[in-house]
Amino acid sequence: MADKGFDFKELSDCKLLIYKKTYCKRAVVKKAKGAIIMLDYRLAGKKIPCVMVTFKKPAEAAKAFKDLKKNKEHLLKKTGLCKVDIAKGADGNPEITVDIKKGGLSPSALKAKGADLFDNTLKMKLIVIGGAEEGTEESAESDSSANEGTNEENGGPDNEKKVIRAAKIKKMNENIGKMDKAVGTAPKEKLNANVEKYEAALATLIKEANEDGNVDEDEQAEIDNLQNALDALKANIEKGEGAKVKKMTPERKAKIKENMDKINARLEAITKKLGL
Repeated sequence: MADKGFDFKELSDCKLLIYKKTYCKRAVVKKAKGAIIMLDYRLAGKKIPCVMVTFKKPAEAAKAFKDLKKNKEHLLKKTGLCKVDIAKGADGNPEITVDIKKGGLSPSALKAKGADLFDNTLKMKLIVIGGAEEGTEESAESDSSANEGTNEENGGPDNEKKVIRAAKIKKMNENIGKMDKAVGTAPKEKLNANVEKYEAALATLIKEANEDGNVDEDEQAEIDNLQNALDALKANIEKGEGAKVKKMTPERKAKIKENMDKINARLEAITKKLGL
């Protein structure tokens, strides 16, 4: 049977707890000679500051990195193909030396965003060498690969897609705000149905953004804010369950119904454009 390589879909489907139990076992990590490290990687839809996948052989890590670039599994400027070495430090505690060989990952970003993973989960002192800040040739390669096929500065097709996504995200945020105000008055089932559609629409937007391969910090922040707004709305809907509904005038009821109808109409338009 042919080697299918590392399964990034399986990784991205993991919840954080499962990721830690599967990929962060001390016995597994201690045998590693190679690794792929990704910053701001999404596990089960949640952005995680730092994720590391280790390999027993550097060649295995290199193959996975090649597949990652080919399939645009993650932004190259936030990814590093690394050689790793684990040993006891002078104080007797384990140290992991990460040598960034390829990718756009910088030592400062890794140290900042990897603190929780290495200090609290792996309980290893992190030492970083190599990387984009040292001016490696791969830094330029990463930038060009991440933007391959795009012409953002000249308003190319990928930039147009980004503008369209931003408009959709803005409208979805507005409607989420209106739905949040309707919690406790509008039927819970109707609100939850809309939340499910919005989550599907957001997943499609994220997939499209990742396929473009040029998600910048601003767009990532917009996506994260929308995800957080959805999570907050779901929490509020749950808190509102069984809450005493205030008496309303017929005019107030009619206004709420009108707003919900408008939200549903806008949602239908968005999901239709997304092909959902």
